[in-house]
Amino acid sequence: MLLRLIACLLLPSSALAQTQATAAPAVERRSIVLVTIEALRPDWTGFGGWMRPTTPRLDALARGGVTFARTVTPMPASAAAHLSLFTALDPGAHGANELGSPKAWTSRDGARTAAELLAAELYRTGAILSHRGLGGATGIPSGFANVDEPESGTRDAATAAARAVKWIEVNGGERVFLWVHLKGGLEPNLPSAEQLERFPRGTELEARLAGLGVPPERFNDGGFQKTTLVRMLFPELDAPQIHKQFQVPRIDGGRFLELFRRYEADLAAADEALGRIVDALAKKPAGERAVLVVAGVYGQALGEKAELGHGEMTRENLLVPALLHARELGPRSVPATVSLRDMLATAVKFAGAKAWSGLAAQGAQDLLGDPIDGALASRPEREHEKNPPGPVHVLYTSKWRYVHRPTRTDQLFDLAADPAEADNTIAAHPDVAAALLAEVRARLGL
Repeated sequence: MLLRLIACLLLPSSALAQTQATAAPAVERRSIVLVTIEALRPDWTGFGGWMRPTTPRLDALARGGVTFARTVTPMPASAAAHLSLFTALDPGAHGANELGSPKAWTSRDGARTAAELLAAELYRTGAILSHRGLGGATGIPSGFANVDEPESGTRDAATAAARAVKWIEVNGGERVFLWVHLKGGLEPNLPSAEQLERFPRGTELEARLAGLGVPPERFNDGGFQKTTLVRMLFPELDAPQIHKQFQVPRIDGGRFLELFRRYEADLAAADEALGRIVDALAKKPAGERAVLVVAGVYGQALGEKAELGHGEMTRENLLVPALLHARELGPRSVPATVSLRDMLATAVKFAGAKAWSGLAAQGAQDLLGDPIDGALASRPEREHEKNPPGPVHVLYTSKWRYVHRPTRTDQLFDLAADPAEADNTIAAHPDVAAALLAEVRARLGL
């Protein structure tokens, strides 16, 4: 130690500084790219078990990245889930917990977005959006210096990808945080004829139809919203035609087979857009070492349990695919059940950004460490809802799904014995139910 001290004293100041820099190099802050995809279910992706080529580019990223045994959206609603992803807060904490878009969400102390925190570190920030429901007027893209959103309605995946590639070409030489939002499988599903031809009717879709749990004719009984039925099963019809006297055409199995095909084709279009973004990143210095996050925002019910669309607390709505990909991160699967809300924060930490401390203070956990097994989801609120069920909260762990309904009875499902979540076993496991209820209340701050 003494000899080392003497050597340091004899070195010129410039050499001393160089020695110190070599001994303790500055942490490199990598770029971060987030791609979120609406209405994407894990069981319709290749790496999640689907047999047809809906997501080849996503599958390739999964093979080389970090995936998770089960990822749960905090709320099956786009605005709420995105804000949880950006703030690492549950919807009850950040305050935007509606099914639709917030009128004007505002960040505040204790609820800052990753974009705000990264912008303070001089990250160049940009957002390419496919839907105005997440645009600047909502407050969701708080912290993004540039927000590119459609003038009205939605834009297709190819258009969003083209604009993202252009942004990367202009800004990819710098440290960036880029968010690209893709429509994915969100209804109405109206893929191009070329995309649809790639997904003909087949045994896979017929097996899916047989496994719905309800006959397709069940949707003719008048108990479903006309607008939902039309957007999901008859997207070729004009929305203005849907009025009180409008009669929805007869629904049969053929309509569901077409829904499945259109859903597949729309997922494939989003996957191709993802591929173009990844290819553009690989050509830029900042993109080459970027941390990439790809995640579904919520799932989409396609007739299972007589449900269509999203917003409810079924497994089809709550489970999403998600992955992290970066050089030196390496392929692995995390066995824990985790929340989507921690996914971006984990990427921020791996990127070496100081923003991690702010997100950690808001409750983020590092999913690359030893994450807590368990994720909580809550049912979104709705305006003018008839006969609302009251609050519904679902806690997923690797073994259990616990449903807490304060105004009704609770439920418990054993995921190993009953992966379809059809058999309520709460009476057989009172101790487990009590422990999970305590966990739900703790997470809700009750």
